[in-house]
Amino acid sequence: RRFIYDFKRRDMDINRSVYLLKLREVPFSELYDFPLEALRDRLNKTIGAKLSDSDFENSILILDGLDELAMLEDLTTNKIDNFLEKLIESLRAESNLKVVITSRYGYLNHEKLAEREEEDVLILELRGLTVEKQKEWIEKYAKFYPEKKIYSEEVERVKENIHVRKLLSQPVLLYMVVSSGFDVSPLGIMCIFVCAWLTVVSFKYIFWWIVIL
Repeated sequence: RRFIYDFKRRDMDINRSVYLLKLREVPFSELYDFPLEALRDRLNKTIGAKLSDSDFENSILILDGLDELAMLEDLTTNKIDNFLEKLIESLRAESNLKVVITSRYGYLNHEKLAEREEEDVLILELRGLTVEKQKEWIEKYAKFYPEKKIYSEEVERVKENIHVRKLLSQPVLLYMVVSSGFDVSPLGIMCIFVCAWLTVVSFKYIFWWIVIL
């Protein structure tokens, strides 16, 4: 999203169109069998016009949320690997089309992708927030919600717990923990994961999950 924001403000010197698609909104059955065709069809529907071959082939296509798609469709790592292989092979015929895929860690086979890194793929990983950066963000957030300032002490308290520290290094999880009022503990963060999962999956899966419980 920051990429799109900077592009729209013309802070980036890119002489081509940039499009953003949310992967969870593209039917995976179509995406898996015919990746570029499915993406182009969804893009045409999104912008309300039919892109010419030239416009499509010379664009940058940002596919947001592979992790959300994986949760929504209950995809295995192998299924994701196969999809990415098909997409990469399809892109070889579109030499000017650039595709950027975003995903949280743990949904991709990094080792397999790394084998292609020099030829087809560039892997970039955002560094997580340090404890100091977490506290800095909380201090700014507490200017609007003073009662949240206590979380600055909480992240300091749990910093020796490597698992909790790693989770809180993700900005979206830090925000969800602080804004929701959950405890900064493994159990509290697990509750956050459950809530996040429920916001991503369809009502069909929500109903199934509740019935199982």
